[in-house]
Parts: sequence; C-alpha cells; structure tokens
Amino acid sequence: MKLLTIGTKTKFIIKFLAGFLFVLFVHAAMANEKVLSDIQAEFYGSLRMQTEFVDADNQSGNFDDYTGIRDAFSRAGIKLTHNLNKNWAVLFHAEIPLDLANLKIQTSWNQDEDMRILKLQLIGTIGQFWYGQGWIAYYNHIAYPVDQFSSFYSGFATFSSLRLKDTFYYATPKWHGLKAAFSSSADNGNNGNRRNQYAASYQNHGVLLAGGIDDIGGSKNRKVIGLSASLTHGPWYIASKYERFNSDIAGSGWAANGADAANIMLQYSRGKHTWLIMFADVDNFGENTFHMAGAINIMKILNYS
Repeated sequence: MKLLTIGTKTKFIIKFLAGFLFVLFVHAAMANEKVLSDIQAEFYGSLRMQTEFVDADNQSGNFDDYTGIRDAFSRAGIKLTHNLNKNWAVLFHAEIPLDLANLKIQTSWNQDEDMRILKLQLIGTIGQFWYGQGWIAYYNHIAYPVDQFSSFYSGFATFSSLRLKDTFYYATPKWHGLKAAFSSSADNGNNGNRRNQYAASYQNHGVLLAGGIDDIGGSKNRKVIGLSASLTHGPWYIASKYERFNSDIAGSGWAANGADAANIMLQYSRGKHTWLIMFADVDNFGENTFHMAGAINIMKILNYS
C-alpha cells in the first residue's frame, strides 16, 4: 500500500501561519492582552469517492471503455480565527486535497496541486481582504452558481480558473443587496502580467444576478466576460451562466474571439436528498454536455470547532 506523500508546501504554510501569529502578537502588545487563548479553531473534512463507468469515445479504436474508482475532490482543512475587536477579525485558512483513490495529497484533476487553499484573511466593516491561494472573484460570482455537483465531473463548465496562487482578493460588504469583488493574481502562466478579475452581484430575496470579467491578458489580450443568474424558491434552485471570450485570436479553437459557454442547472432538495440536472454547451471544452446526479447526505463525519 502506498503511503500518503506531501509536496513542497510546508514552508509556505509556515510563512502564512507565522503571518497570522504576527498579527496576533502585535494586537496583544497594543491591547496588552493575552490573545492565544481566544483563537477559535475549526477542523473540517469532506471524503468523496466515486465508482464510474466511462465510455470515453464514440469512435472505435480510439479509447477503451473502463470501470474504476476515482476521488471526487476530497479535502481536509483548518481555520484559525481571532477577533481583533467587535468589528474586525483575522483568519488563517489552509486546506489540502486528498486523492483517496491514489492515497496521495494531490487533487485528482491536477496532480501537481497539493494545496487547495492557503491564505491569510482580514474581515471587517469595510469588507474582507486576503492574500494567498483561494477561490477567486470571477469563479465565486459567475461559475459557482452552476458548479454544484459533488463528483469528479464538476467545475468543467467554465473558461476561467477556480483557485489561483499569489492572489490579493478584496470583497466589499453587501449594501442593499449589492456587492463587488476584485482579485489580482501573479499566478498567470507565461503571460507576463498579473491576472485581474472584477465581479459584482445583486441579491434580492431568492434572486441573485452577477457579472464579471477575467482579464487574463498576455500577447493575445484574452478576457472572459460572464453573466450569471440564479433563483432559490423553497426546495427549488435554478441557475444559468453565460461566458464569452474576447481576444485577439481569430478563427476557432481554445480562447478564440467569440467562443462561448452556456449552462443551465436545476436542483431540487428534500430532506437529506438532492437531485440535480444541468445542460451545457461549451465551445472547445466538452461541447454539448448533459449532467444528472442524485445525492444523499448521510452524516457529517468531521466538523469540530
């Protein structure tokens, strides 16, 4: 049996944890208080395994059908929170992926990723700030409303990324249902510029509307422009998303100017049971996709605070 292996993230975890402790010690010195005893720790985990039968290609001789098991993005994490005062709090958040099928600390989609979230966050009256690696502004507002499936085949229906490293993130407080967010990431491949994202949303009762821009840049000046809308009404949830590439790439292919993606998803929940269905049309990445699932929430295995 293979033993769990870990990558090279240890030094980064130490740096972010040191930053969290530094804020606490500065606060203790200024307020003349003992703050370590006031740290709130929350440990959590989600273990997800799936059995799948895959008909990989409809052309004979290309790919064989197979049946196997796959990890569906299991994870474990910790949140350390300290209230600086009644208006401000500092948070250290780390989350690792668990590939249970291969018994490794890695995501099943990207085996080079051995850290899902690693950030130092400040939350207060004028919004929230964080630096590190986490869910980015465009994904949170545009892709997340239709990314609700607890299986390996999720998160595929967007041109944007899910999480990026070396990111500065800011989100405003909600004001009369309005909210805005901005993120800027040094994690941008070989494009030679920071990847900036802008997003805004409006929520009124069960209706949520959002728009966003993922400015990838680079020599081809790539941008992803997206809109999303969702409605929650009792046990029903319906969401839709539309994205379009704006770039200097002519013709067809990935990131070509005018390439678009459209999704619509319907969800029904009753007690511990949830049923989901989604239709998607994503240019150059899956094309026409139909996704249906059912889920049963049996128990919470680990959630300690």
